[in-house]
Amino acid sequence: MESQESTWSRYLQKFKQQPLIPIGVIATCVAFAGATRQMRSGNRNSFNRWLRFRVVAQGFTVAVAVLGGWQVAQERKAARHSGLEEAQAKQEEEETERKRFDARMQEAVEAHRLETGDSNSK
Repeated sequence: MESQESTWSRYLQKFKQQPLIPIGVIATCVAFAGATRQMRSGNRNSFNRWLRFRVVAQGFTVAVAVLGGWQVAQERKAARHSGLEEAQAKQEEEETERKRFDARMQEAVEAHRLETGDSNSK
């Protein structure tokens, strides 16, 4: 039962992210049902109109899905780029800290040398 709840929660999340896709799917299904009803009643003009509506609705759905996929790809690319920038900034920070540490070590060695009067140690 929990897997169904998680599945439905995932569907709801996707519907909230891309609300036009389910609307297009529903419109396509309604148009297909309308065309089927008109075909059974023998009304060819109305049947053709419903089929055209189905094509338009289906085209809209495909276009929205493609644009949604492109948007998700752009978001992932931006997140990946942001992650690379963060890693580069962290690496630069670590390098700066390493240089500071080396400088402090050099100062400590020099101070120790001066305190002990040892001119040979480096």
